[in-house]
Amino acid sequence: MVARLTGQPLPRREDARLLTGRGRYVDDVRAPGMLHAAFVRSHHAHARLLGVDTTAALRAPGVVAVFTDAELRELADDIQPSQMANLIAPAYPALARGIVRMVGEPVAMVVAETRYHAEDGAELVSVDYEPLPAVVDMYAALGPGAPLVFEEAGTNLLHHSVTTYGDPGAAFATAAHVVTAVFRQHRHANVPMEGHGGAALYDPASGELEYHASHQNPHALRVWLTRLLHHTANRVRVRCGDIGGAFGQKGHLGREDVAVCAAALALGRPVKWVEDRAENLVAGGQAREEDLHVRAAVDDDGVVGALDVHMVLDQGSYPMCGFASVGYTNLVRALVPAAYRVEHLRFEASVVATNKATYVPYRGPWEAETWLRERMLDVVARAVGLDPVEVRARNLRDEFPARMCTGPELIGITQRQTMASAVALVDYDGWRAKARARAGAGTGALPGQAAAPSPRESGRYPGHRGGQLRRAGAARTERGGGDVGHRRASHRPAGTGAVGAGRVGHRVHQPAAARPGARDHAGPAGRRRARGRPGGRHRRARRHQRDPVQHGRDRRQPGGDVGDGRGRRRRR
Repeated sequence: MVARLTGQPLPRREDARLLTGRGRYVDDVRAPGMLHAAFVRSHHAHARLLGVDTTAALRAPGVVAVFTDAELRELADDIQPSQMANLIAPAYPALARGIVRMVGEPVAMVVAETRYHAEDGAELVSVDYEPLPAVVDMYAALGPGAPLVFEEAGTNLLHHSVTTYGDPGAAFATAAHVVTAVFRQHRHANVPMEGHGGAALYDPASGELEYHASHQNPHALRVWLTRLLHHTANRVRVRCGDIGGAFGQKGHLGREDVAVCAAALALGRPVKWVEDRAENLVAGGQAREEDLHVRAAVDDDGVVGALDVHMVLDQGSYPMCGFASVGYTNLVRALVPAAYRVEHLRFEASVVATNKATYVPYRGPWEAETWLRERMLDVVARAVGLDPVEVRARNLRDEFPARMCTGPELIGITQRQTMASAVALVDYDGWRAKARARAGAGTGALPGQAAAPSPRESGRYPGHRGGQLRRAGAARTERGGGDVGHRRASHRPAGTGAVGAGRVGHRVHQPAAARPGARDHAGPAGRRRARGRPGGRHRRARRHQRDPVQHGRDRRQPGGDVGDGRGRRRRR
């Protein structure tokens, strides 16, 4: 079955419905008497919350209720993140209590007759902050005297472990070469087309709560809501219609999910919230900020005898509910050897708290293991003066089934055939010859190679235009009729290479260098009183920057329902 489907142009069943505007997303959910929610969010990365004044907001036209932690704690329990051994995972409320620990943290929720009334009311909420020093670099967070993200934890190091397989110490002691590299991966934004959102429909007569959400894990979301709201399990239903992308960002319980459902229960009316793009980028969750410090014990033939990996992961502030942050480091650890004969491994993991958004999955969140392994083999090849393909060939396993030293079993692997096919398809020897010729001529720019999936081989779809490979070291990949960015690689004689992919880039350092000095972006000293809706000016600006395709429905109509996107009038 897989062989028949791989590489075939298979039309998707849902395309006709979605492309003709018949999809049903969270913002398409309607119910009589529906209310709309908007969140007041912190514009401080770290601050003491001295007070929240909702008086003016409650008097605003169309506003039905304003919730802060004082009201919400009577309706919902605190969120308890996933617990694992040797992991500090503090509980936290749906709305900020006492301290805000990241920009975008929800402080209050305004519920009104329309979305515009809700946002206008949110701008009238006055929040009193006392700024605190913030820590935004994971190495600075581990330094002496660093501000603590969670004071009750007593440390910013939320997890530390060392796992050893085989005898890596002996392998390093007898190695002909010890090759060192550091791989740094910056923070990513998932950027789904549709942000988070939910519509809570509550029937006071039956006690049934139906929550329509843009979510990847409705069954777990139902369990979490049932527990936190103390609602009868058989009277809670979570429904997911069409989802405008997620890429891992929508698999956990959001603080807004709890607040919206609690408001619907308290008010006895449907309540809806749809995240806008700015909220998603700032507070919706961010991914993949981690460093991998790698050492390899290598003999003169380029065979890797042992690896020593230290993975440092920046969790941000609040731990995710649904998948523990240490789960990512565990996955990377388990998969590092893959199909190579790595029998000795030391893996150290550190999970660090900083004043940033929550670390969430993004696509394959364990992809760092592939990156560190394959790039490290390139670094090893250069260190011992061998071809990168030859180094891989010398390190691949031949006997199957087999077990990695970390435990997972390998069955039915065709790694040598796959590599030989890839080498032949790209005319690898021809490219290497051209590179040597260009290098000898002293022309400066050197041709490089990269592997990338092409839609031409994986099935066509409307608007497909294939891909192009440019010999000057840059490749343009085009999908669905649109350019998704350039890939460019450059070699720098000092031993530092940079590889970029559109907005996604990686920097590789070899040999390992000391981490740049600690960056502590402390807030202004002393107490500051912030009047007016935190971030209100930016929220007003966002309204005029919304993409008409994404937000064309966000137009006022009589009764608070959405409009047709042909114009808008702001009520004063």
